[in-house]
Amino acid sequence: MRYKYLWNSGLSKNEIQNIENGLYSDEQICFLCEAFMNSYRIKK
Repeated sequence: MRYKYLWNSGLSKNEIQNIENGLYSDEQICFLCEAFMNSYRIKK
């Protein structure tokens, strides 16, 4: 699965490039999403 558009300022440039290039599995992407959402909830 490839992601064409990413508007996430919470991920590093390297992580975004790896997602765009399909280097992460679905599980790894879910983990990144959960970690980002947890940090977002803490900040809010």
